[in-house]
Amino acid sequence: MTSLGQKEKIILAKYMRAVDVRETRKSIRDTLELMKLYPKLKLYNLSKHQLELENSLADAWRAQQQRQSRMNRASRLNSIDQATELYKKIQKQAKEQDEKLIRRALPARPKLDPLPYLKKMREKLSKSMALIDSPTPKRSPTPEDTFITKRLQFELVGTERKSALQRQNTKKFYTDIKSKV
Repeated sequence: MTSLGQKEKIILAKYMRAVDVRETRKSIRDTLELMKLYPKLKLYNLSKHQLELENSLADAWRAQQQRQSRMNRASRLNSIDQATELYKKIQKQAKEQDEKLIRRALPARPKLDPLPYLKKMREKLSKSMALIDSPTPKRSPTPEDTFITKRLQFELVGTERKSALQRQNTKKFYTDIKSKV
């Protein structure tokens, strides 16, 4: 760059001052327009004491916000911890329930021969099933059909009392008992 001459330096300095004057005029014009729009707004000369009070209020507000954000973060982390603990507990209980429900297969053992009374019961059951399967005419049961007659044998044990049963020649006697079906 070439060195500027004395005249050019003076012209440049005047130009720079003019730019500064324009900027200050613009800022003054903006503040005046603002005061016209908002008449209650006044420009105050803030004292040192007011600045300190505002700074202390701002610091207190920032500290409260930081405390609140820390507490929110701690509560979120705590709720996440509780949720994971609950999830683990549920998983553990589900695993225990599965272990209870799933039974191990019993070893195969040779089948025992059915006892004789079981054979008789099976035969009677098959006969009754055959009777149920066979078509029968519909009829209303008579009172005699609703009772079963069984023949029972009684034996006298004591001879102290005289009764009609003891007058018989034998100590054993039979009687028919009807029982409802």
